[in-house]
Amino acid sequence: MIIKATRIKAADSWHGLWRHLMRTDENEEVRIIRGQKFNLNQAVLDAASRGGQYGLRHVMLNPELEITPEQFEACQTGYQREFGAEAPLVIVEHQKPRADGLGFERHRHLVFAECLETQRVLSSRFMRMRNEKVARLSWTCRFCR
Repeated sequence: MIIKATRIKAADSWHGLWRHLMRTDENEEVRIIRGQKFNLNQAVLDAASRGGQYGLRHVMLNPELEITPEQFEACQTGYQREFGAEAPLVIVEHQKPRADGLGFERHRHLVFAECLETQRVLSSRFMRMRNEKVARLSWTCRFCR
């Protein structure tokens, strides 16, 4: 499992992220599992009104081998635990052939609010190392038990 995450500033537009999530020219299938555009807009407005620098966190879950929807959810749960995130605002699943022709063709995009309901901000310390930790732990399926 490869996990990549990017933080989107509250001052930036979330429209580019939404366009990316909905791209049908690069993906054979785009499936919205949860959320809608309104959720992204609201999170950015909330962050800006609280003076937050970042509004959204875009997380991509890219498995190397075929996994079940339950295993995707276990990885999502692991990410939420590790970073103290609330439920994702948006979950989108893409299917497209891999460039090398190998590996699982499905991957998921999760979008979290950076400003939490508790007035805290989503943790971002050592984000890359923690992404790798979640990926490794979810791959061994410790979160599935």
